[in-house]
Amino acid sequence: MQLPFNKNNIFIILIGVFLIFVGYLLMSLEDFKDATEFSMALYICPILIIAGHIVIAVGIISKGNNSQKTNLDSKVPNASKKG
Repeated sequence: MQLPFNKNNIFIILIGVFLIFVGYLLMSLEDFKDATEFSMALYICPILIIAGHIVIAVGIISKGNNSQKTNLDSKVPNASKKG
């Protein structure tokens, strides 16, 4: 049985999950009072969370080096040969 993702995809997805986790963790640690001062919870954490979601999407969409691709190519009959 072959998994739908290879090691590179899983590694990229785990990086995205880590970014989201760090974003929410930093957001929960700060005492946010008002938006007049610089606040990590207001400026940095949302960027980390959005970046984490984008990294996860890239990890899901990206294709690695699949050995299945060559197996499929060998099973496809050659259309140029008419006989």
